[in-house]
Amino acid sequence: MDGVAEVAGERFVLKQDYLFAGPQQAVDLMNGGHVRDPRKLWRDANGTSLHDLQTNE
Repeated sequence: MDGVAEVAGERFVLKQDYLFAGPQQAVDLMNGGHVRDPRKLWRDANGTSLHDLQTNE
């Protein structure tokens, strides 16, 4: 995957389209390691994780 992604400020971005074998591979790459529950990474404008939003409804 050399040359496909780069660090831009505080973000890790793909410079071109890239097909992953599955969503977990994409999350692991963008996070820099394995993530057990990706919903804990995604947050709204208030900083509340998607996991918390879904479990506290």
